[in-house]
Formats: sequence, structure tokens, C-alpha cells
Amino acid sequence: MLQKKTSPLKILEISGDTGSTEVIARNLAKVWKSEGHEVEVYAPVKSRFDFKAINYLYKNRKNFDLIHAHLGRACMLAGQMGKALDIPTIATLHGFQKAKHYRYISNFTAVSAAVKKHFVAQGVPSENIQVIHNGFDPSIRTENSAYRIGHLDKNELGLKKIIGTVGTLTQIKNQKLLIEAMPLVIESFPETILLIAGEGELRCELQKQIKKLNLEKHVYLLGHINIENFYHQIDLYAQASIREGFCMPLLEAMACGVPVITTPCAGPEEFITNGKDGIILDEISPTVMSDKIIRLLENKELREKLGQQAYKNSERLTWERQAALYEKVIRKAIR
Repeated sequence: MLQKKTSPLKILEISGDTGSTEVIARNLAKVWKSEGHEVEVYAPVKSRFDFKAINYLYKNRKNFDLIHAHLGRACMLAGQMGKALDIPTIATLHGFQKAKHYRYISNFTAVSAAVKKHFVAQGVPSENIQVIHNGFDPSIRTENSAYRIGHLDKNELGLKKIIGTVGTLTQIKNQKLLIEAMPLVIESFPETILLIAGEGELRCELQKQIKKLNLEKHVYLLGHINIENFYHQIDLYAQASIREGFCMPLLEAMACGVPVITTPCAGPEEFITNGKDGIILDEISPTVMSDKIIRLLENKELREKLGQQAYKNSERLTWERQAALYEKVIRKAIR
């Protein structure tokens, strides 16, 4: 929170994409602006030689106390420009990239201890990285009156048991494991459907897998959707990732009181307490995933217990709280 005795900050949030990291940048900006700070968001930086971004930074060099950068190419460009223009720069480490992309920056935050460990192993001093988990926007808890999810509406969903997942369709997100788990789930709960929100390079491969397993009436690839109502329409959320720096959709589902299941994929293990506010699998396996899904679907009391505790525990990770932690790091960097 902005303290009475501190002066307003002037911050540039700069991101290498228009996806999750831009969402994070805009959520931080939203909080800081409400507290009286001046914040601009620039996205996306298309490369370390993005002349449009370079020109923007040069023209506005006197307007910022600090540059806060997200993702490799934005951090590479911001680090170089920050040095040239004498503007302090902080990079937030979101995943398991190579440290060389951040060589022009010396102040870091990491979205999880797992990400910090990855960069320390590459030679980044531990004392230069502060772990600050991502947050969620409480407005996501407000259900929209419209029941449509992608191309589906409430009537099409009917009284089915609904499993949801959100993420780019890639090998690392591993949606194929969830699809592989579905036949076993359907044996116990024939009316169950899996909704996969997101787009990506594996769409065609996943469509073929769905067809091969005769799951066309049970698994739906929704593409890009407005997720503000997504979490309110599902019975449980499942994440099958091989590795995650954090995993925003898991936190958002928890914040909406949805029981969650995840593979042991690093980041989520830092904000989920297994068996209390979510379930973390012992291994990355479709059989283990289907067993846990079935266990939750057949036990309404357990679903409600996990969902209620998830809702309560997520309160410690609102963007307002996390922005206050970032502000401390920023003020230290600009002294």
C-alpha cells in the first residue's frame, strides 16, 4: 500500500507478450494507479531489437523512475536501455529460461522459489532475487449472468460433471494427459465432460487424440475465451503440466472456490497444501489423474471442503497484497 510519507512512483511495466505476463503487468498497474502512482504498460516487445519499443523508451526516458520487465526479450531490451538511459530496471522471472537473456539486469523478482532456484543454479546471486508469488484479481469471483463458455451455453452443459483446465496447448501444459485420463473417468461418471480453454500449436494433435479415443462428446477445445465466468461453471479444475513457474489459472480457480487437482510441477506446490486446499498428484500419470478426479466427483463433501479452504487460503495472494511487496523492491532499487 502507498504510505503517506512516500512519494508516488513512476513505473514502466514492459512485457514480451500480450498473454499472461501482460495480464500480470496490467494488474500491478491497476493497483498502483489506485494508490496514486503513475504507471504505463508497454506490450508486446517483439524482439531485443524492437525499434518501436526502443524509440518509446528513449522518448519517455524522463517519465519513469524504474522499468519493470517481464520475459526474456523484453528484459534484454529493457536491461540494455536502462543502462544506456540510467534508469533502474527490475526483471520478474516467470519461468525456467536461460539466465543469459537477463544479463543486463541485476535486480530480480521470481514468481516462485522453484524459478529462483533455477536461476541461482545458472549463477545469478541468490540475494539478487526476491520471490513474490503472483496474485489474483478479486473481481474474478463475481459470476457473470451469462452462462456461455466459448461456444457452449448452460443448456448444452446441462447437469453434467464438468472438469475445466486453462492453458496454451503445448507439450509443457500436457493437456494430452487429461484427455488420456478421460475414458477411465467416463466409466465411473458417463456424463462427465472436459473443457480445455486455450489455443496453441498442439490443437490438431489434441483433436486427433480426442477422435481416436471417441471423446468428441466428452472433451471440448474451446480456444481463447473470456474466462471471467469459466471457473463458476466447472465442478473441479485439473492441471496436468510437466512444469510450471507458477500457474495463474490454478490460483484463479482456487480464488473462486473450485476444488483443484494438479500434477507435481514445481510452482503450484508452493501455494497449494496437498489434501487441505487442493490435491497434488504423486506422479505425472493419466491413471493417477483419473483416480483423483473420480475420487472428487464421487465425494461432494470433499469437493466442498477443498473448495472452501482454497477460497479462504487464496486471500493471501490478492494483487493488492503482492503489489505492496513489489513496491518495496522497487523503492529499494531506486534509492
